[in-house]
Amino acid sequence: MKPPTEQLKNRVLNCSRDEELRRLRATILEMHGCTVVSPNEPDDAILEMNSSRFDVLLLCYQLGTNAVKRLVDEFRRQFPGGKIVAIENGTLFGGCVPDVTVSAHAPAEMVRAVC
Repeated sequence: MKPPTEQLKNRVLNCSRDEELRRLRATILEMHGCTVVSPNEPDDAILEMNSSRFDVLLLCYQLGTNAVKRLVDEFRRQFPGGKIVAIENGTLFGGCVPDVTVSAHAPAEMVRAVC
């Protein structure tokens, strides 16, 4: 088991297919004190989980069903006490049952759910 996070705020694994959205969400969360890692691909996110500790998995509605399932399964396995936050845009989230679902149009909701 990985050692507990030493930062005061959450370490966030920010997953999205859209680079611009990843950057924007990372900037917002970092402004609120979170440490954010934003991998380019789901496979990179799995590698990050294997090498670092995360408190929150932030999933974008643009991710495919298979990617969401792999990310959620791996996150739950490695960080059973972690939180999964799904950003939705009026669509079902690939069978994933996140801990919290927030609107893509409400960045303040994302900050409250993650930080």
